[in-house]
Amino acid sequence: MQHIEKIKLLLVVFGLPVLLYLITKAYREYEAKEILRKPAFAVGVLTEIGRNTAVEYKVAGKTYSFKRRQPEDLLQGRIIGDTVFVIYCQTDPDNADLKKGFSRRFGN
Repeated sequence: MQHIEKIKLLLVVFGLPVLLYLITKAYREYEAKEILRKPAFAVGVLTEIGRNTAVEYKVAGKTYSFKRRQPEDLLQGRIIGDTVFVIYCQTDPDNADLKKGFSRRFGN
């Protein structure tokens, strides 16, 4: 009986995080597909750069933001306050990501 309890404990300790990771990954892929299905664009501003990058942008006068990991090469040479192009889902402006390949600094 102890062997079964150890297996259950291992499943909880290791299985639950793996399951959560897979669910999160699947949801992120769904969000990305929705953005591409009904894309719209906005200009955003980098508000935080680090392990997770934060971006603020406006759609129809309302401010939105997101914070997530971005590829290092996408952020190379970027500083807080740089503008970036944001791609978002027309029907859900909260569902957004950086449009790869476009950014500039204020005043340039």
